[in-house]
Amino acid sequence: MGPKKDTMRMLADATRAAGLKFAASSHFATARGFYSKKDRAFDTNNPEFQDLYMKPKKSKDELPSQDFLDLWWTRTTDIIDQSAPDLLWFDFGIDKPGYEEMHPKILAYFYNKGLEWKKEVVFQDKNMNRESVPEGLMVLDIERGRMDKINKYPWQTDTATGKNAWSYIERVEFKTSGSLLDELIDTVSKNGCLLLNVGPKSDGTIREEETAI
Repeated sequence: MGPKKDTMRMLADATRAAGLKFAASSHFATARGFYSKKDRAFDTNNPEFQDLYMKPKKSKDELPSQDFLDLWWTRTTDIIDQSAPDLLWFDFGIDKPGYEEMHPKILAYFYNKGLEWKKEVVFQDKNMNRESVPEGLMVLDIERGRMDKINKYPWQTDTATGKNAWSYIERVEFKTSGSLLDELIDTVSKNGCLLLNVGPKSDGTIREEETAI
């Protein structure tokens, strides 16, 4: 299954060759419940494909099993070890109940790796549980959102050039450069930064509309 290529390493090498920082993202914790919301006979509910989609949750409040947490740890540390990311970004999932013991472990692992690599690294998550992650140990990310006041610690908003898409689609409504500039100014004025997403085609080219923005 898959392209039989180390696409993450290829992307990391190309990114650094262009003089840019490399960010890696993980959506694995979200996958445990993300694909199991359909009642019809989708691949997501087929036991044959549970190694890809994970075993469907019995309820939205079901906690992750130890086997799943072990697999999450193995996959996450492999991302860190193989790509040495400057920024490690997590989607929804690890902020939910059941991951509390993993928070200090993965933070320590990643930051210690940063010391080993002799470079600064950034750990980001959306809605991280603050009880298990003291303030200042990670950077909060707000997807397509803003703060209503100046935040004590640096934070980030991530948004896209498209109003209705993150990746390439044919029918996309683009934001204006003025609206993005307004969002950038507002974000920076509140001690934040803006991560802007573009949706390249499968060959890596970017549409003229996005280049113009």
